[in-house]
Order: sequence, then structure tokens, then C-alpha cells
Amino acid sequence: GVAVNFVLAVVLFAGFAMTQPGVGPAQAVGTGFSETTEVATGTLNGLGNLVFGADDYARSVASGEVPENRMMSPIGGAQVAGGLLEVAPGRLLLLAGIFSASLALLNLLPLLPLDGGHAALVVIESVVARVRRRPALRLDPNRFTPVAVVVLVVLLSVSASAMYLDILYPLGDAVR
Repeated sequence: GVAVNFVLAVVLFAGFAMTQPGVGPAQAVGTGFSETTEVATGTLNGLGNLVFGADDYARSVASGEVPENRMMSPIGGAQVAGGLLEVAPGRLLLLAGIFSASLALLNLLPLLPLDGGHAALVVIESVVARVRRRPALRLDPNRFTPVAVVVLVVLLSVSASAMYLDILYPLGDAVR
């Protein structure tokens, strides 16, 4: 899933680059890779700002204000897509690339139940087995269910707040 999302982002960004005058296939692929890297970096920065500014974010949402570091929900994505459809339909490729690269990066976070969390368990098992010089340690993923539930509650809370903001303060007008 993660690899497919990254590859899809590169293809979408490269496809958009191909619509620009004078851009050849090799240059478009290079642009696809650089844009994907830029979006991944921006997503990481945004997540860091959200984590370290969680109290400001929660306070803003609770008081009905728009937080400085706002997340976009699927509702906001549809609003932006609608705005782009009216003014610059070709840029929908960019929006889809942004969503694909961001989704890939989010799924890589070392949190259960995300793919990155399962990968982290495999790495921990491998490292512990090498240090102990014994057969591989097998961690039971079911023992981490409470952690996964907490992560899901946090992710759903952030998603719900993003939807709330996208309904009250639509993003579609920002495109026009």
C-alpha cells in the first residue's frame, strides 16, 4: 500500500509536469520524484506542528476558530477539488498526488494499527533476537490492541475536527 501510494504520487506529479510546455518524459519523472519528496517533507513538518501544537489546535477548534496548522479532511479535499475543477482542472493531478504522497507517509508512521507500526514490531523482534542470539522473538500483535485503539481514537478525533473545520470554514473559496 505505502509503495503504491508513493509510486502513484510520482506518476501523478510527472503526469502534470508533462502537460507543461517543453517538459520531456525524463524531466517529468524527475519533477515527479522531487514533488513527492517535497510533499512528504511538508507532511512531516505539518504532523510535527500538529503534535507539538496539539493544545493550541484543540483550543482553537473548541473555541470555533481556525487553527494555524489546519488538517484537511476528505470534505476539504472535495471542496478544493471543486474549486480547481472550475479554475484549473489540470491541477487536480497535483491534488491527487498530494493526497497520495501524504497518505503513504501517514501510513508509514510507527504507530499501530498503521503499516509502519507493524513494520516497527518486525524490526523490534529482529533486533531483540540478534541481541539475545536466540531464535526470533515473536511479539503478539494482539497484546498491543489497547495501544492501537488509542491511536485510532486520536486519529479519528483529528479527522472529525478537520471535517468540522472544513464544513464551517470551507476551503473551496481559497482556490478561486
